[in-house]
Amino acid sequence: MGWRNCGHGHADTLSFVLYKNGNEVVLDPGTYSYKAKERNLFRSADCHSVVLINGNYPAIPSKSPFHWEKTTNSRFLGRVENSELQGVAGELFFDFEGSLRLIREVFLTTSNRVIIRDFIDGFDGVTRVTRQYPLSGTQWKIANRTHIV
Repeated sequence: MGWRNCGHGHADTLSFVLYKNGNEVVLDPGTYSYKAKERNLFRSADCHSVVLINGNYPAIPSKSPFHWEKTTNSRFLGRVENSELQGVAGELFFDFEGSLRLIREVFLTTSNRVIIRDFIDGFDGVTRVTRQYPLSGTQWKIANRTHIV
């Protein structure tokens, strides 16, 4: 998100970008423009690989292109590496959903597969969990979506 008022920040905490052979697969759209009406769309959760809880994301942009109505509380948890995979983990808090905690792990396996694991702690009131991945082009597919409750 960024420091204090997050002037340049995007609603992309725990989001990731993915490249294969130099080609973008899961993308981050960037800013587009600082003055265009599309600015809030391009910095919103809708344009990033994030998890939505009950259709919501904890960072909410204001109408001003450089301010936020609500920001996230998150932290980096660490790096994971063994003989089969390597990756990173972080956590994000959804305060307006009753203090839910989301932990996201992103791994690359030795067979060049990407594994994304999302854990939700504090399920009270959760009716819908949506994981979104903005893909670059139509040649990419998301396979083997597994949801365990």
